[in-house]
Parts: sequence; C-alpha cells; structure tokens
Amino acid sequence: MKHSIRWSLYFSLALSMTGCAPSSDHFSHSDFVHTLNLGQCHHAYSPMIKASPHLSVGSSADIAFVLSCPGRQEELTGQPAAGTTGKNLELLLERIGPQLSIPNLVRSKITITNAWAGIEYKNKTNRSEASDQQIKHQENIDRLRKELQHITQLIVFCGSKAQIAAQILIKDSLLSKSVEVAFSPHLGIRGLTHSIKLDQNGQPIVSAKVQRKNGRRDNLKVIQTENTLLRIDVIVRDLLHTRKPSRITNA
Repeated sequence: MKHSIRWSLYFSLALSMTGCAPSSDHFSHSDFVHTLNLGQCHHAYSPMIKASPHLSVGSSADIAFVLSCPGRQEELTGQPAAGTTGKNLELLLERIGPQLSIPNLVRSKITITNAWAGIEYKNKTNRSEASDQQIKHQENIDRLRKELQHITQLIVFCGSKAQIAAQILIKDSLLSKSVEVAFSPHLGIRGLTHSIKLDQNGQPIVSAKVQRKNGRRDNLKVIQTENTLLRIDVIVRDLLHTRKPSRITNA
C-alpha cells in the first residue's frame, strides 16, 4: 500500500510539472514508466517526463546510477551516459546483474541521472564539470532526491561529483529506506585508467601501447577492451563488497 501511494505521489508530481493530470489515484512503477516512455503526456518538455541528456527513468525501480554531468555526447544523443561512458556502464551491468540476482540487467531497466543536470564541455561552458558548490546547492539536491526516491535496491554514485551529492542525500536521509548505496570511479576511460591500476588478482594492468611495445601482436583496441574489462571486474567486486544502507541508524 505504501509503495503504491509513494508511486502515486511521484507520478502526480512529475505530471504536474507539465500540466497533465493523472487519471487514477494509484500508480505502479510500470504505469509510471509506461506513461512517460509512450509520451502519453503531450504538454511541454520536462526532464522528469522524457529522456533527456541528464536523466532517463528505467523500466524497473531496482537500480540507479548517478554520474557527474552530461557532456557533448549526451547533448548530441539526447540521453545520459552516451559514448564510452555508456559502453562501460553496459559492460558493468552485464557483470553485476547476476551478482544481484537480476537477470538481463540492461540500461533500459535502470534509472540514470547525473549529479549536475547542466550540460558541460569545454567549447560550451569552458569546463567539464560543475563546481562543488553547485552540486551542494539545495535546488540541485532536491532534484536528485525526486529523481532517486523511487529506487528500492541499489544506487551507485560514480565519480567525485556524484559522491559529493551522495554525502548530502545520505546525511539528510533523502533516499528510500530500503535502498543501498555504493560508490564507483567515473566510468569514462580516464576515470577508470587513473583509479584502477591493478586487476582483481593484484597484478598490474599494463597499457595497450606497452604490451604492443613488448611484442604482443593483437590490435590496440582488442588489448584496450581487455584492460577495460579487467577494471570493470574490479568495480563489480568493490561495489558488491562495499555497498551499505542509505539510512544511518544509531546503535
């Protein structure tokens, strides 16, 4: 009953932003996503209604990923986690789904949002990320709370900016009581390469160029993909071992 009421409120809030009135007092998660994805609301654009460069609402309420901010690729595609970051996210989902007892975990099933909704890249804003102060701003935290309050199982915060937002969301108990949180490096190539130097067995991950220089004949892209998978496996291990409840309880 509480779950139904919560979704009814969330659905009504989202539709009210565009002037659409819900046709029923109670909505399930599937009703919510079905209506949004089919575009049954025909009023003005709202980032909580349609997929946008910073947000897409998944078909399931189980999992969410919070990235840093949309960039040029997200602006071009009109959806979050585009380009290499999106490919790495999909590899991560393939590996972590079975560990979470969620078969066929693909990006259409998860909610993806960003610590900052604004599009940032050098030629547009002369920077690649928002400032810490902008992430912490109450209006931004309220946006994240609304976008994540329906998630019931796990929210993964990727990169330093997302983790700044997570600290406030956790401290102020703004996430669902049932949800767990976990933290990951930024899923772009630079974030993975700089933060993960060793594989799961503690062996150095040698760059593709060095391996080629040392005599390996495989294509650079083949070696780079292997290295990315090694790093993704480390992230999966760490996510599973370090996830924790979102609500701080006193003993």
